[in-house]
Amino acid sequence: MGFEMKPEKDVLSKDQCKVKSPNPNSVNSPHIKKKKKKKRGMRRKRSDSPAYEITPVRRLFDTCKEVFSNGGPGVIPSEDKIQQLRDILDNMKPEDVGLAPTMPHFRPDYGPEDGSSPPITYLHLHQCEQFSIGIFCLPPSGVIPLHNHPGMTVFSKLLFGTMHIKSYDWVVDAPSKLTFVPRKLLSYGTSWLAY
Repeated sequence: MGFEMKPEKDVLSKDQCKVKSPNPNSVNSPHIKKKKKKKRGMRRKRSDSPAYEITPVRRLFDTCKEVFSNGGPGVIPSEDKIQQLRDILDNMKPEDVGLAPTMPHFRPDYGPEDGSSPPITYLHLHQCEQFSIGIFCLPPSGVIPLHNHPGMTVFSKLLFGTMHIKSYDWVVDAPSKLTFVPRKLLSYGTSWLAY
């Protein structure tokens, strides 16, 4: 039994992640559109198409593109940029990315028949030089091994279920107005345990 998720068709490619300057000879240029309208003359007007709604995934992509376009390894976005991303992530729901708790990868009975833990699945939505967007699908009691993200700023959103974060590094140059204050913070060398 496999699990397949097709990325939303409006998530852009690597080339579209780059900031581009407008091309005056583009088909979408206002100059070209005016010329086309003049040539059409007495043609019937097309009926207006239904309003295009920007999906939450597209909104996340566009905001990441804006927030990380001038960044690089080790660059922490400003507080207002962090808040922009948090606002979008705070409002995302499982259905925005086509997920539901009843799917096979989230059930404890899914996986190898030898009784070992079900696999953790990664759904790749976008990756470019500036940022990547992906989803980890963890079964109940799933564990991601301790790992590192050198020079990266990581934003996470739990779409459903519960998660216990066992260890993370405290950001040295963190903004002074932190909104997350752990009930208890214990130091283990350079790692911290918050709960």
